[in-house]
Amino acid sequence: MSAQRIKENTKYALLLLSLASLFSFSQSSQAQFQRSIKKENFDNGEILKSKVALNSLPDYSGRSVFIFGRRVQTEAGTAITESFYVAEPSTQVIEWYKQALSSYGWKVVTSDKQSINAQHQDNASVNITATSIQSPHGRARLKISYRSH
Repeated sequence: MSAQRIKENTKYALLLLSLASLFSFSQSSQAQFQRSIKKENFDNGEILKSKVALNSLPDYSGRSVFIFGRRVQTEAGTAITESFYVAEPSTQVIEWYKQALSSYGWKVVTSDKQSINAQHQDNASVNITATSIQSPHGRARLKISYRSH
C-alpha cells in the first residue's frame, strides 16, 4: 500500500471515530435531558401531545407547529403550558398578541419585545414569550403559560 493511501485511510478512520464519538455523546445527552424532564415538573401533570383550546385566548394566526405541552390541576385552578415553533420573527408574534388580546377581553399588564403578561376578565392569566431561534423548524419559539383560577 502506498504512503498516500495509508494517509487517506487514516483520515477516514479518524473521521469515523470522531463521528461515532459524537453520535454516542448525542445519545447520552438526549437520554440525560429526557431523564431531567421526567424529574422536573412533568411528574405532577399531564403531558399534552397536541394543542388544547385555552378558554378566551386567541390562537396565533401565523404559521406554528406544536412542540409539547403540560397541564397541571391544582386546588387554585388549572395551569397549562404549551410550546410552539413559529415561522414568523419573535417581535411579530408579540405584536400580534398585543393587538389580539385586547379584542378577546384581555388586559395587558406588562409587555416588552419578548413577552406579555395579561389578565382576563374571567380571572385567567397568561404569560406569552417569543424567543428568536435559528432552526429549520422556525424563526421563533412561542411559549404560552396559561392559568385559570
